[in-house]
Amino acid sequence: MGGARPKVTIEDGHCLYLAKLPEKRDKHNMQRIEYATLELARAAGLNVCGTRIESVGKAEALMLLRFDREWNPDIGTDARHGLASGLTVLNAEDGIRGRERWSYLLLADEIRRWSVKPDADRLELFKRMVFNVMVTNNDDHPRNHAMLRTTASWRLSPAYDIVPVPLLSLERRDLALEVGKFGRAASLYNILSDCGAFGLSREEAETVIAQMEQVVRGWKEFFFRYGVEERSIEYIGQAILPECFFCREPVDTLA
Repeated sequence: MGGARPKVTIEDGHCLYLAKLPEKRDKHNMQRIEYATLELARAAGLNVCGTRIESVGKAEALMLLRFDREWNPDIGTDARHGLASGLTVLNAEDGIRGRERWSYLLLADEIRRWSVKPDADRLELFKRMVFNVMVTNNDDHPRNHAMLRTTASWRLSPAYDIVPVPLLSLERRDLALEVGKFGRAASLYNILSDCGAFGLSREEAETVIAQMEQVVRGWKEFFFRYGVEERSIEYIGQAILPECFFCREPVDTLA
């Protein structure tokens, strides 16, 4: 199991969970923050993996349901589903050399070939990209996207690993994957620059974004309801709907 944070697989009630654990250097309860963010994404219309919080002594663990495994009562064990990471789907590599294919646009194009329901999955990918921009999740690298094979067909997997990252820049923020014709810039002008790659007209894309924004604007009350501490809400405040998200023209062309 990769990733920067400690984790372990746990079986509970014939289900497998990936449990994310705290680190000693954590200044905030990152499990609660990620939990609230994933549930906010669900409320905004994304297909998100199952989540819950469990107490571990004086700490807490974020439990993420393993969607690549499913209990099969006929054989009395877990059935494994096929899973292809975004790196595999994009035929890309980790590191600097592989980043030329790190792109939502290319991933949307590959979904047309992989998915049994490409229109629905491209819309889901668009929503995921928009949400990552809205909450400044710049850890959206290809390994944090996947195609899932169940019942002999491929679909875009549920969303996972979405965490707001507070940044200081108000003029421009970038995602790990290319967003549109202006590269990785996490702003509306780039999101809308090539929405046709996701099977959407500009009007359709604007409608999707407006509906999601309405939900995300209530994030503070939402996070508080999901048990995030007030000081942590203040800490991540600059990550949610930053000023640069609303830019409809590239910064260097603004008067």
